[in-house]
Amino acid sequence: MNRALRAGIRAEGTCVRIEQEPYNRSDARQHFFAFRTPDGRQIEFEDLASRSIRVGDPVTVAYDPADPDRTATVAGRGHWSPVLQYGVLVVGCGLAAAGFAAVLIFTVV
Repeated sequence: MNRALRAGIRAEGTCVRIEQEPYNRSDARQHFFAFRTPDGRQIEFEDLASRSIRVGDPVTVAYDPADPDRTATVAGRGHWSPVLQYGVLVVGCGLAAAGFAAVLIFTVV
């Protein structure tokens, strides 16, 4: 997926449906997107998306042309790759922990 974002082909796609997980948990939604490859095939895939995405919203899709079914991901302005999202989360938590530790150390000393 990361390779598709860096060196893959970009295409215009749309959000085609949003499914609610069982038990109607508000935080458990699956977003499905679709796009067409240059040879005319329609590819549909599931990806992470913000709550602001609605059915019919346009998105930019990045994919590896050798295997679009397995590598398609939402990319572009306003959409971060899942790998980048988790990376930012880990870095943010690390910085918060370091800041808390620094405050604790200077308060005790």
